[in-house]
Amino acid sequence: MKTKKLLALVLASAMMLGALTACGGESGSSNNAGANTAASTAKTDDGAGAAAETPSYVNKTGLPIVNEPITLTIMINKNVSDLSNSYQEKECVQRAQTETGITLDFTEISAAAWAEQVGVIMASNELPDVTVGTIANFGKYLDSFMPLNDLIAEYAPAVTAFYEKRPDLRTAGTMEDGEMYSLPTFQQNGFYTHSNRYGINKEWLERVGKDIPTTQDELFDVLMAFKEQDANGNGDPNDELPFSFTGNTATALDMNSYGLNFLMNSCGVHSMNYVEIENDTVSFAPTNEEYRDFLTFANKLYVNGLIDPDSFVQQTADFLAKGTAGRIGVIAHHSYIDIVCGADKMDQYVPMLPMQDKNGEIVVTGRPIDGDFWYNAYSISRQSKYAEAAVRLYDYVQGDNEILTLWSWGPEGKVYTVNDEGLKVKVTEFPEGMTNFAQARQTFSAGMSGFWIYPKEQYINTWVQQPRDELMMEFEELYTPYLCTPMPQGIDKQEVVERRNDQFTEINTYIQNFTAQSIMDGIDDAAWQKHLDTCKKLNVEQYVEDYQNFYNEKKAN
Repeated sequence: MKTKKLLALVLASAMMLGALTACGGESGSSNNAGANTAASTAKTDDGAGAAAETPSYVNKTGLPIVNEPITLTIMINKNVSDLSNSYQEKECVQRAQTETGITLDFTEISAAAWAEQVGVIMASNELPDVTVGTIANFGKYLDSFMPLNDLIAEYAPAVTAFYEKRPDLRTAGTMEDGEMYSLPTFQQNGFYTHSNRYGINKEWLERVGKDIPTTQDELFDVLMAFKEQDANGNGDPNDELPFSFTGNTATALDMNSYGLNFLMNSCGVHSMNYVEIENDTVSFAPTNEEYRDFLTFANKLYVNGLIDPDSFVQQTADFLAKGTAGRIGVIAHHSYIDIVCGADKMDQYVPMLPMQDKNGEIVVTGRPIDGDFWYNAYSISRQSKYAEAAVRLYDYVQGDNEILTLWSWGPEGKVYTVNDEGLKVKVTEFPEGMTNFAQARQTFSAGMSGFWIYPKEQYINTWVQQPRDELMMEFEELYTPYLCTPMPQGIDKQEVVERRNDQFTEINTYIQNFTAQSIMDGIDDAAWQKHLDTCKKLNVEQYVEDYQNFYNEKKAN
């Protein structure tokens, strides 16, 4: 695939669909990578009595990875917190190119444009060598990607060792035919048993003379005080946003939802992708009475001016900008709270549980895996001439702690320092233009948009816990008693995945619109019944049945 051709495809789509950015890149041009790596091969003993063929261009072990210069084209989802001009600026990329002998040619796509532009590229069937970033409906595109089981066994000893320790994650990334078509990104810090964290500004509470709320009525009173009493103390009683959220991910209540899930949890809703589990029974959350309770409560907040009116349309970057400006009283995030409020304001916020629901119960949505895990973070095109080198590149990142840290966190001096005990200490002062650690990490490393495996023991044994980590542990201690049963991790049968994805597109569009409209206009009996009838027409019964079967198959015994 030539750069200009790919660029033209994406630009054309961007013009038609209003995309924000365009992408370019170049990939290998072979049709069948398993057979077209190099004309001549060298035989090596695989240690099990059988001879495995290693293409002559690549070294099976050691550095450099290749014997002759090659270029791997890599399409990557650029994180919203990444302030770098180019991936080529990053020390991890520069070092990898020097040590491996591989030129890394990145096509960077913004997070906002990722889904649309990847869809265009997948439709063109002209992929780069490697795609770094999750792909929606991944199972539909397996013919475009390389099956990796044999390549992992042959060229990825670090990955193999990891999967021996975590066979559950290998299973989670294995498709129905028994093959893995991608490699994961996995970060396990030890404080991700729950999906989201909710914080409230204690300085605002003190100024308005309120305590941390525990009921919906108390929350209403606190937010009203934030609105009316100059809670931020700057002399202007009109610039506070008592509560805000993002509309692009909020109502699906997934693990990356920023805000609206707080109100859902506060009314007893604890869903992922609109389904929730109670006593081993899966139900469709938006048709449960608790969802109507949520809509009614959210409408009460909205009509009283307690919800940021931009919430339904603003993007994540807009939400974060308001948070770091100190304008939001109650904040939420799936990760560190300072990502929303900024490192300089983190100590103003204290952890807060969701409110008690109408039965006096508290529910917190749990995660299927204690950590961040994407099974399809690193996928290799079948067109690539260099599949072996691409697998070795992934394993290179995992195989040495210094290199792993460089890719996943960043370089010493910019992202961390080392104390007298040899432990890494995250920086708390940032370059001009940066307001939090996430920006430093994402800018100087591949960060959460990269491809690496960082298990809990690696983190605990090599890093000093900073205040933001200690705050995360406070959340962990506070939330754990109230965790609800999550959907297990794993990949469903392909026909079910395709049916569910097709259904979800229609369901999600409808529920997003219905939820936003109901919060703004309110919900009465007639509107609720019409909603139930619409959900029946959308065949949510099949949607729930598929999830119930998956849960029954995958749940822990």
